[in-house]
Amino acid sequence: MTQPKILGSTAAAAATLPVTGSQPLLIALVALAMIAGGALLVRAARIRA
Repeated sequence: MTQPKILGSTAAAAATLPVTGSQPLLIALVALAMIAGGALLVRAARIRA
């Protein structure tokens, strides 16, 4: 049940960053981290179930 909170807070943190020169790369890295984290959470949930 904590998955939406984690992903939501990460998205909010990314959204608050000012978009300047190299920031799109950082935002892309954050997005990749969110995807990887979400996949790990889903895998962990399946193992527990």
